[in-house]
Amino acid sequence: MTNFVEPSQNYKDCCTDFFVKMHQGVASVQHVDFSNSKHGLFDLWCSQIEKVLLNQYCEAQIPSIISTLLDGAESCVVVFQVGPSFSFQFNTTATEEGWLRLINSSGLSIIAIEYIEIGLDYIDKQYDLIASHWNNIDPYRDRKCISKPKFFAVKLSHKNQETSVIEHLNEDVNDGLTNFLLTKRKPSLFYIIHFFQDLAFLRGLATRVGSDNLYVIVNDGNLAFHHLIVVKKFLNNHAIDNSYLRDFDMNKMKAGDMLLTSTLGPLSPMHLSCSRLIVKARELQVVTFTLQHGITLPDVFTTVTEYTLAWSEMAAKEIMVRSHSVIRSKVFSAGNVRPNYKSSPDFLARKFGNWVSRFERRVMIATNLHWTGAHGVSSSDVSTLIIKMSKKNQDTLFLIRPHPEDYSLRVTAGLENVILIDDVITGLLDISIDQVLVNCDLLLSTYSTLLYDAARNKIPFAVFDYHAVVGEDSDLYPELARLLKIDNISDVDLDYLFRNICFSVDDLTYEDDFCRFLLALSKYPGSPITQEQRCELDKITDYCQAIAPDYGRNAYKKKLESAFIYGVSKL
Repeated sequence: MTNFVEPSQNYKDCCTDFFVKMHQGVASVQHVDFSNSKHGLFDLWCSQIEKVLLNQYCEAQIPSIISTLLDGAESCVVVFQVGPSFSFQFNTTATEEGWLRLINSSGLSIIAIEYIEIGLDYIDKQYDLIASHWNNIDPYRDRKCISKPKFFAVKLSHKNQETSVIEHLNEDVNDGLTNFLLTKRKPSLFYIIHFFQDLAFLRGLATRVGSDNLYVIVNDGNLAFHHLIVVKKFLNNHAIDNSYLRDFDMNKMKAGDMLLTSTLGPLSPMHLSCSRLIVKARELQVVTFTLQHGITLPDVFTTVTEYTLAWSEMAAKEIMVRSHSVIRSKVFSAGNVRPNYKSSPDFLARKFGNWVSRFERRVMIATNLHWTGAHGVSSSDVSTLIIKMSKKNQDTLFLIRPHPEDYSLRVTAGLENVILIDDVITGLLDISIDQVLVNCDLLLSTYSTLLYDAARNKIPFAVFDYHAVVGEDSDLYPELARLLKIDNISDVDLDYLFRNICFSVDDLTYEDDFCRFLLALSKYPGSPITQEQRCELDKITDYCQAIAPDYGRNAYKKKLESAFIYGVSKL
């Protein structure tokens, strides 16, 4: 019978004590006998004054950290974990090959390696569901579950060569805005995760300005449990200060600070559930922004923030036309907070493992089939297509991306060249869908914002059949003028698409004005809403509370959670 150590227990051996404390508040830890000869490197690690547990967010510092350990010593031992961790004390997401590649690129020589698997018994059984989901998808193709992570101890020494330069992902940070934020007290830039989809925009914002300058307010009442776990892991991984909306202390905000969110616009109870916070922020002269969320705009654009930042001039003009007669923002064309990423030949291998390298082509298939009445294809149509194409194109890796609210697509079992990269998997891997997209050769999608994302990142794309009324807003984006529509999904020929798809956006310019606009507007104190706006907002709020006292949250969350649990059971 497996012996699990409770966090309250103290163990005489250093390693067990360390792993217990590491998972305190998350899980009980299986007791492992570190006294036998197989675990000699772990004993050496424990005997070191500095016990380094590698974290991929200190990539740039790893050479100097290990050099310090090696100062005056011939060798040292470091430890890393394979796969994602839910520990509040330690944040990691990496493959075994990824860690070893990183160590080698740091100019270090690996003398010896040993590993151990440690069983975890999660305190919150919702983690078990997430772990089962990871195990079912098996993104590393190593058949390892998060509930039994593998830890490696690696003995290192210096090589007789200069340390290599490590590639950095955050090369798109805007110096002007970052320098401005550094001159202010921290935090000075606040962001509301109002719906799970806000996380994608937060990733972009963190890339641009750095995690240290951010404070995140999580409207957890709008988030299903699996989405909340992913959000908390992201915030923990990136050491971003945060609190739940209900616990947020308004005293943290001062005049001239900035508050952003990305999912306002639609006139609904849930979309207005953070309006009180925004109103109070404006009373404190905080500068408030709504960021454009997607390519399809609401019929009536209702925002309580002072400003709305659109992706383009045409979108900005249309938002102004559709804006609520009273509750409306000043609208500017400022570009997208999500930066354009550069492709990297080994990015997918670094994130998923070397197994993806054997495929010659990468195709992303994306759906938002939860949007009923919008598409000319069904879940079964797309599932049939995936099975057919994967069997016919063994040299192609198919990456399946459903919308966060769509769990109808679950095609992975038995298909070695198909992998599901839903919001939970990419969240645990701590990568954005944009980072995956730029490393694909083709996107096949239902009508969605991913088409626009492919265009701005210059990735060829084609769209499945959709109803004309759904695509009415596509005229706002010149990038979508070249939409290649697949009228008959059963006749899709991948080789034909690769031979004949003609896609070029060289004549389209992407002026990234986002940071410039944010910097310019933040120099003026925010202004309160008008009395007319307050009266109108009170009327809308009273109406919303009458039809949905809880803002409709419980029904929404239950739908998403039930769909996720059902999806886990079907994989």
